Amino acid sequence: MNPVMKVLENPILDLRGKVPEIQVHAGFYDYLHKCQPTTHQQARKTNQSTILFPLQQLFTLALKEIPWARNDEEAQSKCQVILEKVSSVFRDYPEYSLFTTGHSLGGALATLFAFEAACLKRSEIPTLITCINFASPKVGNIHFSRAIDYLEELGALRHVRVTNQSDPVPRLPVRAYVNDCCLLCRMKNMYMHVGFKVELILGKRIRIKHAPKLETFQRNYLIVTSKRFARMCFNVAHFLVAGNVEALRYHSCLDYYELLRETKEQLLKLDLDEMYARNRYR
Repeated sequence: MNPVMKVLENPILDLRGKVPEIQVHAGFYDYLHKCQPTTHQQARKTNQSTILFPLQQLFTLALKEIPWARNDEEAQSKCQVILEKVSSVFRDYPEYSLFTTGHSLGGALATLFAFEAACLKRSEIPTLITCINFASPKVGNIHFSRAIDYLEELGALRHVRVTNQSDPVPRLPVRAYVNDCCLLCRMKNMYMHVGFKVELILGKRIRIKHAPKLETFQRNYLIVTSKRFARMCFNVAHFLVAGNVEALRYHSCLDYYELLRETKEQLLKLDLDEMYARNRYR
């Protein structure tokens, strides 16, 4: 997992004075925002690879006269396609609610999409978006976490990530690969989880905890980094002793399904409104 970060302008105008920029995982962001060729462009590419060279030149000249063939700007990203489809559904069914979810990479993408949809404030999309993901790696830095906190405080976004206590993936990535000397730069380049963590533990009570706020993280930076270092050492030892395959077994959908079945009664008692009310995010 390459932990390179992409620097973005903070889309929340009210926060730009304190947090002008946020950083998110470059690979996750590019996957969601990389423009995809249209169906016609894909067909053209397939046809071009199967015809003879002289005919290919003839077809290329002819294709320039076709609107979809000469306008490459029509290509859309996955995020744009999803937003358009979601908007069309809510135009027909305005009483619906919007939930995003996913497992592993899908969980990271669900977090990014929920964040961007909440920031866009489209009239068709509900003002409250709920993201519930599973086994998600960390998505952004401490400033991204602060932006999520702000949306939670406004009541625009609710975020819950479900994790398996033995799953190594949600503990990654730790920080971006950058040569940073000062303490503040190191803090800025560390990955942070967001929202509520619901930790599933076989045979025990589930644990619920919200990600630390920016101020709390800055105040306890040395304690937090020490704990992360200890967890990283545990992960390395676990991989060496149990082996990669055995460790990643706890990341599988099947393992999460079994844990969800075991903790079903506890999970049914959870109330998101109550969880946020207790943490004063409402």
